[in-house]
Parts: sequence; C-alpha cells; structure tokens
Amino acid sequence: MHVRRELGVDSAVDAGGVGEHLQRSPAEGRRLRSVDVLSRAHRTRHDNDAPGPGQLDGRAAPPPALPPARQTFGRGLRRLAKELLPPVVARVVRSFRRPAMYGHRGDYASFAEALAACGAGADAGAGMAGAVTGRTRTIRADAARGRGAALDGRCLQNLSAILLAHGGGLPENLRILDFGGALGGLYFQLREFLRRRKLSWVVCEQPIMADAGAREFETDELSFVSDLDDLGARRFDVVIASGSLQLVEDPHGTFGRLSRLSRNLLINRIPLFDKPADRLTVHHVDPAIYTATCPSWFFSESLWSAMVDAFGFDVAMRWKVPQDLVTLDDQTLEFSGMLCRQRS
Repeated sequence: MHVRRELGVDSAVDAGGVGEHLQRSPAEGRRLRSVDVLSRAHRTRHDNDAPGPGQLDGRAAPPPALPPARQTFGRGLRRLAKELLPPVVARVVRSFRRPAMYGHRGDYASFAEALAACGAGADAGAGMAGAVTGRTRTIRADAARGRGAALDGRCLQNLSAILLAHGGGLPENLRILDFGGALGGLYFQLREFLRRRKLSWVVCEQPIMADAGAREFETDELSFVSDLDDLGARRFDVVIASGSLQLVEDPHGTFGRLSRLSRNLLINRIPLFDKPADRLTVHHVDPAIYTATCPSWFFSESLWSAMVDAFGFDVAMRWKVPQDLVTLDDQTLEFSGMLCRQRS
C-alpha cells in the first residue's frame, strides 16, 4: 500500500511525520488509487515539526497578538454586531469578505474529483522531501549530541499513549509502525525515552519519502517501506497514524488494514466535527511552508466512533490537540487524538 502525504500541514516540516503530508501528481494519483493508501499533506506532520496553528490552517503565522484589552474590545464589537444585524444583512456583509487564499475549501463527491481540483499543486513531493530532510537532520543531530528534542504537546501525547498501551510496562522488544511518519523524526525525538528497549521502528510513507529516508536516515532500528503490503505478516506493539488518515483516499478502509497489524492504534491529529457525514475538501497549503494542494478529509464524529467500534476497538484515551486549529466554513475546529485498544 503506497503512502502519500502532504507535508507541511500536520507536520509541514513535521519531521516527526510530515504527513503528516503530500500528494503526488494526478497521473501517479490515479496509479496509487489502485491501492488503499495515500498519506497526508500535513505533517507528519508528526509532531514537533508541525507548523503552528496558523500554518496548519494553511495561512502564515499570525502577527504579534494585540494587548488583551484591545482583543477583548474587538471581540465585543464583533459579538454586538452579530446580535444586532439581521441575518440577511449579516450574510451580505460576509459575502464581501476576501476569501482566504489558503486553508481547506470545497465539498467533493469523490477523491478523484478532489485530486483533479488540486491541479499542479498536487505534485509537490520533491519540495516536501527537501523541507522534511532538513528538519529531520536537525532532530537527529540534537539527539546524537544528547540534547534531545524540545517536545511539544503533540509529541508528548504520542509518548504517553505508547506507554499507556502497555500499562506503563513496555515489552523488551518494542515494535512500532509509524504510518505516514515522514523521515522518522518522531523516532529520533522519542528514542531516548524508550531506553533499555530493543526497538524496531518502521515508517510507511509515499515512495519519494521512503526512498529519501532509506538513503539518509535508516539505522538498525529505523527502516522505511512505501507499501503496507511490504510488511508481510509482521505485527506491531503499537501503530501510530499521526495526521495521516485524513489524507488517504479510503480512511475507513485504511483504519481497518492498520487494525489487523496491532492491538493498539495511536491515532493523533485528526479533524473530527459534529456532522452526520464525512466531508472531503482540498487543502491549499501556505506557500511559506511549501507550495502544494491535496485532498483532505474531515470526519463525522458519530461515523468515526461507529467505525472504531465496528473494527472491535475501544477508545482507551482521548485528547484534544489545541496546537492544530483549522477553519472550515468560518468555523474553527480543533484536532483530536486517541488511543484505540482492541477488545479481547
């Protein structure tokens, strides 16, 4: 199963997993649709390397914040206008807003339709690989010098879930599959916290990323594949999918495939919203990160819960990811994460 990602967004330069990230060309997209998986244009976006909230939303980082008093005053005026203006007037005012250049837009009936709408921006694999390579080199160098990485909340969420998956007592031989894990940034970030363990960390990524990882970052513990089928009959203690499931063509089917590889699925940085159906959009990545567009799903909370249950899993732990905010139809959404455990 080939993996694709849209870098920059879950992890734009989320060396931890940029996927966290990109799409391939339309021609390659048609070829990869014959298999289940795609991978994200956000980062893997694994974790420390992910862009900030403004970047994740496809926009450049915001300017310095206004003083609290001015922020409060501005919010008050907006609330007052919303209450006083008749709905028809409010809709007219909103119609004159300048549309955002970046972010998530559209509501597509099929993955093929969304991919076609991406145009030339879907072919950004080389730019993504270059951006993630630099960040991963920095993380690896810091780890080699004993400095470690300055772990942000998302990275700590992943570490906590890995520990919880085994009740705090990790097996002596720890096997981890990092689906959409970019160039192994999360491995280098967390390795020092998994000492005294013989570790096998496998990253499944799109071919251009897997090739780059194998050339420069592969070790006795860290390896790369570009297809889930390459794993054969292997099983893992934990499967991580951080910011990647929303970028594959068939997220529910891909969850099912991952569920057959481990009893513990660590699903992080996914967009859940209170709607009756999933929604497929196109993510326009901020060029300050890198130039790209890619299909990106938003998941119905109720459908997601039903899917997890149908595959025989319970949610053992759930958390919010406040660092990852996106705007869809003028509504700000916060990403979520969870540890799903297979029922006995």
